[in-house]
Amino acid sequence: MAIATRFKGLTWPRQTFAVFLAAGLWAVSGASKPGLTGAEPAIFLVMFDEPGCEFCALWDAEVGLVYAKSPEGRFAPLRRFLRGTGPFASLNGVVYTPTFVVVRGSNELGRITGYPGEDFFWEMLGDILAKAGFRLEPADTVQLLAPG
Repeated sequence: MAIATRFKGLTWPRQTFAVFLAAGLWAVSGASKPGLTGAEPAIFLVMFDEPGCEFCALWDAEVGLVYAKSPEGRFAPLRRFLRGTGPFASLNGVVYTPTFVVVRGSNELGRITGYPGEDFFWEMLGDILAKAGFRLEPADTVQLLAPG
Protein backbone atom coordinates (compact mmCIF):
# COMPACT_ATOMS: atom_id res chain seq x y z
CA MET A 1 0.00 0.00 0.00
CA ALA A 2 1.36 3.42 -0.92
CA ILE A 3 2.16 5.89 1.81
CA ALA A 4 -0.34 8.41 0.45
CA THR A 5 -3.10 5.80 0.60
CA ARG A 6 -2.62 5.69 4.37
CA PHE A 7 -3.66 9.34 4.48
CA LYS A 8 -6.75 9.04 2.27
CA GLY A 9 -8.86 10.83 4.91
CA LEU A 10 -7.04 14.08 4.15
CA THR A 11 -8.27 16.25 1.30
CA TRP A 12 -6.31 18.58 -0.87
CA PRO A 13 -7.54 20.84 -3.67
CA ARG A 14 -6.74 19.59 -7.14
CA GLN A 15 -4.95 22.66 -8.28
CA THR A 16 -1.42 23.54 -9.14
CA PHE A 17 0.55 25.80 -6.88
CA ALA A 18 1.91 28.26 -9.37
CA VAL A 19 2.53 30.80 -6.62
CA PHE A 20 4.98 28.38 -4.97
CA LEU A 21 6.74 27.50 -8.18
CA ALA A 22 8.65 30.72 -8.75
CA ALA A 23 12.28 30.18 -9.55
CA GLY A 24 14.54 30.72 -6.61
CA LEU A 25 11.87 29.96 -4.00
CA TRP A 26 14.16 27.39 -2.48
CA ALA A 27 17.94 27.59 -2.53
CA VAL A 28 19.09 24.13 -3.51
CA SER A 29 22.34 24.55 -5.31
CA GLY A 30 24.87 23.45 -2.71
CA ALA A 31 23.13 23.09 0.61
CA SER A 32 23.98 20.15 2.81
CA LYS A 33 21.58 18.22 4.99
CA PRO A 34 21.79 18.86 8.72
CA GLY A 35 23.97 16.30 10.44
CA LEU A 36 26.02 15.52 7.36
CA THR A 37 29.51 16.73 6.67
CA GLY A 38 29.78 19.70 4.35
CA ALA A 39 31.45 17.45 1.77
CA GLU A 40 28.27 15.49 1.04
CA PRO A 41 25.72 17.42 -1.06
CA ALA A 42 22.05 17.22 -0.18
CA ILE A 43 19.63 15.00 -2.05
CA PHE A 44 16.43 16.59 -3.37
CA LEU A 45 13.42 15.57 -5.39
CA VAL A 46 12.99 18.29 -7.98
CA MET A 47 9.53 18.56 -9.52
CA PHE A 48 9.08 20.46 -12.75
CA ASP A 49 5.53 21.49 -13.58
CA GLU A 50 3.57 24.22 -15.26
CA PRO A 51 0.26 25.99 -14.68
CA GLY A 52 -2.73 24.01 -15.88
CA CYS A 53 -0.95 20.64 -15.75
CA GLU A 54 -3.69 18.15 -14.86
CA PHE A 55 -1.26 15.41 -13.83
CA CYS A 56 0.59 17.88 -11.59
CA ALA A 57 -2.71 18.67 -9.88
CA LEU A 58 -3.41 14.95 -9.50
CA TRP A 59 0.03 14.46 -7.90
CA ASP A 60 -0.72 17.37 -5.55
CA ALA A 61 -3.99 15.72 -4.50
CA GLU A 62 -2.66 12.19 -4.11
CA VAL A 63 0.95 12.65 -2.96
CA GLY A 64 1.79 16.32 -2.48
CA LEU A 65 0.17 16.74 0.91
CA VAL A 66 1.95 13.80 2.54
CA TYR A 67 5.27 13.88 0.71
CA ALA A 68 7.08 16.15 3.19
CA LYS A 69 5.84 13.99 6.10
CA SER A 70 6.97 10.73 4.50
CA PRO A 71 10.37 9.09 5.10
CA GLU A 72 11.12 9.68 1.41
CA GLY A 73 10.28 13.37 1.80
CA ARG A 74 12.58 13.72 4.78
CA PHE A 75 15.40 11.96 2.90
CA ALA A 76 14.89 13.92 -0.34
CA PRO A 77 12.94 17.15 0.29
CA LEU A 78 10.81 18.44 -2.58
CA ARG A 79 11.84 21.48 -4.59
CA ARG A 80 9.34 22.68 -7.22
CA PHE A 81 10.03 24.76 -10.29
CA LEU A 82 8.28 25.78 -13.42
CA ARG A 83 9.62 23.77 -16.34
CA GLY A 84 12.73 25.51 -17.70
CA THR A 85 13.37 27.65 -14.60
CA GLY A 86 15.41 27.46 -11.41
CA PRO A 87 18.87 26.16 -10.68
CA PHE A 88 18.09 22.81 -12.36
CA ALA A 89 16.76 24.28 -15.62
CA SER A 90 19.78 22.90 -17.44
CA LEU A 91 18.81 19.25 -16.78
CA ASN A 92 18.46 17.53 -20.13
CA GLY A 93 15.17 16.22 -21.42
CA VAL A 94 12.62 17.92 -19.19
CA VAL A 95 9.85 18.16 -21.77
CA TYR A 96 6.75 16.82 -20.04
CA THR A 97 5.16 17.84 -16.77
CA PRO A 98 5.34 16.72 -14.18
CA THR A 99 8.90 15.48 -14.33
CA PHE A 100 10.51 14.40 -11.06
CA VAL A 101 14.31 14.34 -10.86
CA VAL A 102 16.26 13.09 -7.86
CA VAL A 103 19.49 15.05 -7.57
CA ARG A 104 22.52 15.01 -5.30
CA GLY A 105 24.15 18.41 -5.55
CA SER A 106 23.88 19.04 -9.29
CA ASN A 107 24.07 15.36 -10.35
CA GLU A 108 20.96 13.55 -11.51
CA LEU A 109 20.42 10.19 -9.77
CA GLY A 110 17.20 9.26 -11.56
CA ARG A 111 13.94 10.59 -12.89
CA ILE A 112 10.26 9.89 -13.27
CA THR A 113 8.68 11.42 -16.35
CA GLY A 114 4.98 11.98 -15.90
CA TYR A 115 2.81 10.90 -13.00
CA PRO A 116 1.93 7.19 -13.21
CA GLY A 117 -0.42 7.21 -10.18
CA GLU A 118 0.49 7.17 -6.51
CA ASP A 119 1.34 3.45 -6.14
CA PHE A 120 3.71 3.46 -9.11
CA PHE A 121 5.13 6.83 -8.12
CA TRP A 122 6.13 5.65 -4.62
CA GLU A 123 7.60 2.43 -6.01
CA MET A 124 9.60 4.18 -8.74
CA LEU A 125 10.80 6.87 -6.32
CA GLY A 126 11.79 4.21 -3.79
CA ASP A 127 13.94 2.46 -6.43
CA ILE A 128 15.74 5.71 -7.27
CA LEU A 129 16.24 6.71 -3.63
CA ALA A 130 17.54 3.23 -2.75
CA LYS A 131 20.44 3.87 -5.14
CA ALA A 132 21.19 6.98 -3.06
CA GLY A 133 21.21 5.01 0.20
CA PHE A 134 17.59 5.40 1.33
CA ARG A 135 16.09 2.54 3.32
CA LEU A 136 12.52 2.45 4.60
CA GLU A 137 12.61 1.26 8.20
CA PRO A 138 9.69 -0.68 9.76
CA ALA A 139 9.40 2.07 12.40
CA ASP A 140 8.65 4.57 9.61
CA THR A 141 5.62 2.57 8.54
CA VAL A 142 4.32 2.34 12.11
CA GLN A 143 4.78 6.09 12.56
CA LEU A 144 2.82 6.80 9.38
CA LEU A 145 -0.07 4.62 10.50
CA ALA A 146 -0.30 6.17 13.96
CA PRO A 147 -3.18 8.64 14.45
CA GLY A 148 -2.37 12.27 14.79
